[in-house]
Amino acid sequence: MDAKIVKKEEPEFGNLKPYVISPQDFSASTYRTETLYYYEDKVLADSDGERIDKPTKLVGTEALNSFGKYNQDDCVYVRDDELAIDYEIILIHDNYIDHHRTKDYIVGDDGDDDIY
Repeated sequence: MDAKIVKKEEPEFGNLKPYVISPQDFSASTYRTETLYYYEDKVLADSDGERIDKPTKLVGTEALNSFGKYNQDDCVYVRDDELAIDYEIILIHDNYIDHHRTKDYIVGDDGDDDIY
């Protein structure tokens, strides 16, 4: 009789790579949490709107293709045991550049920033 190989969905504690977790695991976690935003043009940004370089290094390769995995089309949860952090990644149905249009700032003679 051939042995059946069963692949675990969630790795054991101490995994060095980030991995997708369930909403229940996220809610019950004792890790610190951070919310990130993933845009339609494949840009990952932090809660301040700053682009994240090398997003797969931060949240793993599986995460950004896992929206809808737990019946949540616009959200996925990721755990990084090495950093003791859980990420909530929210899908934004807009392009990053359209969502974060910048304003022009001019520094006046008085040292204050004026918005034009």
